Amino acid sequence: MTVVRSFPDVLSTRALRDLQRLGVEVRTNTMVTDITQHGVHIGDEYIPTESVFWAAGNAASPLAQTLEAPLDRAGRVVVEQTLTVPG
Repeated sequence: MTVVRSFPDVLSTRALRDLQRLGVEVRTNTMVTDITQHGVHIGDEYIPTESVFWAAGNAASPLAQTLEAPLDRAGRVVVEQTLTVPG
């Protein structure tokens, strides 16, 4: 189970473990069908809660591929410390 795909595997595994130690039930590859102020619907299942933390996958802009710049594994442009493109 991967919770932070843009992080190295060791950090993603650590994040998952830390969340679970805090008592967070982590669900991945699960489609939320509705969110209300009192809970979350996952298909026919309803989970009552006062707090919802939403983390959906995002994709890098395909424009990055046209820049001929180095990309990370998530497809984002790798930048220098000054936030400039290398070269």
